[in-house]
Amino acid sequence: LLCEPQEQAAFANLSIPQDRAAMLLTKIRQVRRPDLRLARALDLLGHYDDLTALGLDLGFSSHSHFSAAFRQAYGYSPSEFRQSALRR
Repeated sequence: LLCEPQEQAAFANLSIPQDRAAMLLTKIRQVRRPDLRLARALDLLGHYDDLTALGLDLGFSSHSHFSAAFRQAYGYSPSEFRQSALRR
C-alpha cells in the first residue's frame, strides 16, 4: 500500500476514477492500520509507563480510543493485559 491510488487501481486491473481509487485505498488502510497498530502495541506495552502516550504514539486519537480498540481485539484493556503479563 505504499504507492499512489491510481497505481493501486492499475495493479488490480481496475479502471476507476482517481478520486474513487483514493477513497477505496483510504478504506483499505483504515481496515488494516488498526490491526498493525494493535500488534505493535503488544510489542511496546512493556516499554511504556504511560499508556496514553503509547496510544497517541501509535496514532490513536485518545486513550479511550486506544483502550477500546485494544479491548475489542484482545479481550482486555491495555492495563489489564499488562498486569496479566506481569503476573506470569
